[in-house]
Amino acid sequence: MTLRTILIAEDNEDDVLLLKRAFDRARLNIQIQFVADGEEAIAYMQGTGRFSKRNDFPIPQLIVTDLKMPKVNGFGFLSWLRERLETECTPVVVLTSSLDRNDVTQAYKMGANSFITKPHMTRDLDELVQTLHRYWVKFNRVPDTCI
Repeated sequence: MTLRTILIAEDNEDDVLLLKRAFDRARLNIQIQFVADGEEAIAYMQGTGRFSKRNDFPIPQLIVTDLKMPKVNGFGFLSWLRERLETECTPVVVLTSSLDRNDVTQAYKMGANSFITKPHMTRDLDELVQTLHRYWVKFNRVPDTCI
C-alpha cells in the first residue's frame, strides 16, 4: 500500500523543524514532503528535476503552503495549481504567520480550502497536525475526476 502524502511548502527552517517534530510526535502513517518555496513546489507537482521519481515523490493528497516565500510565493503557487485540471481539486491549506485579512480573502479567492495562522505553542501545533491528518487525509474526499 502506498502511503498517503502531504506536501508542505515552507521556507522558514525553524518552522520546518517544528512541523517535522510535530508530525514525528503524531506517529501518523503518512509521508511528509517538504519544499522550500513555490518554485520547488511547482517542480514537485510537475515531477521535474530532483522530483522526477514519482515513487519517491508521490502526488500529495494534501498541500500545505506558506504565503511569504522566495522565488514563487504561496499565492503564485496556488494560482499555478488552480490553473491545471489535474490539481484543481487538490486540497490546499494555507499555513502562515500572516494576520492580514486581505491575505485570507485573496487565498480563498484563489482557491485555498483553508487558511490557518501558525500556532505558537507546541501543543497547538500538535493538535493542528492531528487535525490536518484526520480531516484532510483520512476523511476528506475529492471527486474522481481530480485524481
